[in-house]
Amino acid sequence: MSEALQAADRRSAPGFGALASETGGNWRATYDHVMIWLNFGIFAFLLVKFLKTPLINFLRGRQDELVREIRRLEEQREQISLKISETQQLFEKSEAHYENIKANIITQGEEKKRAIIEDARQESRLMIEKANIRIENHIFQAKHKFKSEMIDLAISLAMQRLPAEITRADHQRLVDRYIEQASQK
Repeated sequence: MSEALQAADRRSAPGFGALASETGGNWRATYDHVMIWLNFGIFAFLLVKFLKTPLINFLRGRQDELVREIRRLEEQREQISLKISETQQLFEKSEAHYENIKANIITQGEEKKRAIIEDARQESRLMIEKANIRIENHIFQAKHKFKSEMIDLAISLAMQRLPAEITRADHQRLVDRYIEQASQK
């Protein structure tokens, strides 16, 4: 049975089973366990006694450092959020400005279009009026030319036919009528 206990002790505390005597009995295993816990307690006490203040100072320093880092990151986040909101506002303003410019350009384009159409209508009216005046002028000239040609033709025809048909008495009557009309004026 002692071999079974020693094997169990070796499994529970490796390396410490070699310190136990082979023939010692059950008290040695209990002693080894108590000594392990006692050593652990002394070690824990020494750690607490000598490392408590430096460890607490280290942890507080680390905590302060982390707090500062968190605050710095929060400030950066706030600044970035502010920049994002400013950028969004600028974007919205520029978008509104763009829409305003676009509306102005469209309005100006429509006004220019109306002006161009009105100018074209005015010019076409003037062109039609000029064409009508030219046509009337051509008609007037053609009528005048036609009348002149008709008069010339009539005079030439009369000159050919009158000498054969006018007698001396007709000639005397024409002279008298001319003189009478001239004296009335």
